[in-house]
Amino acid sequence: MKSFRFTLQPLLVIRERQEREAMEAYARVLAEQQRLMTSLYEVERELGMAYGDNRRRLLDGAAVTHILQQQLYCAHLEERRKAAATEVASAGERVKQAVQTMMIARQQREVVEKFRANQRTVYDRELSMEEQKMLDELAGRQREPALSWKPSDHD
Repeated sequence: MKSFRFTLQPLLVIRERQEREAMEAYARVLAEQQRLMTSLYEVERELGMAYGDNRRRLLDGAAVTHILQQQLYCAHLEERRKAAATEVASAGERVKQAVQTMMIARQQREVVEKFRANQRTVYDRELSMEEQKMLDELAGRQREPALSWKPSDHD
């Protein structure tokens, strides 16, 4: 009997590549989200320090121009924080999309692998039946001479 050959092997290779690419895309998007979150946390930390510095200046009785400058700087940091938060939210949506794409790619690969497993089961069953048939024939051939042998009446 011929060796097992999966008829959809090229499709399985394509599905595996698609899944691998989807996983790599997910990793890139996740890394980008992490980078953006780090950036957001850094801006928030800087903003907190700027607000603290502004309070100290107010308590110390600093000149109005210095306080106004600090307030403008805080407003600038607040805008950066809002932009960073928007980018983080957008990255979160891209992560969700990448996860969904990765799951679809995995399911498509699993369908082809299940079909392969079914084909292999059928092949193994047919191979087993073929081997049993050959063993039965071999056993039958070995029995025939033994059955046809009869002691001669001349002894």
